[in-house]
Amino acid sequence: QKDCISDFLTFRHNVIVKSRQLGLSETVSAYCLWLALFHRDKNIVIMATTLKTAGLMVRKIREKFKMLPAWLTEILKVTEPEANSKINLILSNGSSIKAVPTTDGAVRGEAGSIVVVDEAAHIENFKELWKAIFPTLATGGSSIIFSSPNGKNYFHELFDGAEKKKTGEKIEYIPNRNGFHGLEVGSNNF
Repeated sequence: QKDCISDFLTFRHNVIVKSRQLGLSETVSAYCLWLALFHRDKNIVIMATTLKTAGLMVRKIREKFKMLPAWLTEILKVTEPEANSKINLILSNGSSIKAVPTTDGAVRGEAGSIVVVDEAAHIENFKELWKAIFPTLATGGSSIIFSSPNGKNYFHELFDGAEKKKTGEKIEYIPNRNGFHGLEVGSNNF
């Protein structure tokens, strides 16, 4: 989890292959909350295999927000307006976190600060979806794409073409071929 947070801060586009139930969704949701709290006007978009699943991540973020100590939200002058829905969290500092469906038109016309895609290997149209998402990040936005393995598909292709660390006696980098930084969390035999 520490490596993931460090990579989110260091690299613009991250692709992560992971084992199941390692807490990566919790880590990503905490990172998104930090980004929304400490930076004004961030547009954070969450996608997953279904809109309901993406909405669950927004719910995790909202629960984390509600657990923050009052002194912190007072110092930051950040509140959650009452008008939020189950799939949207809009803060008083202008930052928003929203779950959107995995359709290529869902993010079209938006400037995303960060787009998070959960279980990307299990999204049937992920290649077309990424082609629609990428232009929304053109103004400097970043991405976190993660998944458990699901055979050879576009997620596998992104991970395969990413810069990765090889661990052993020394750290060695595989050169970046596609603009992504890859990280493997858990043993996957990907």
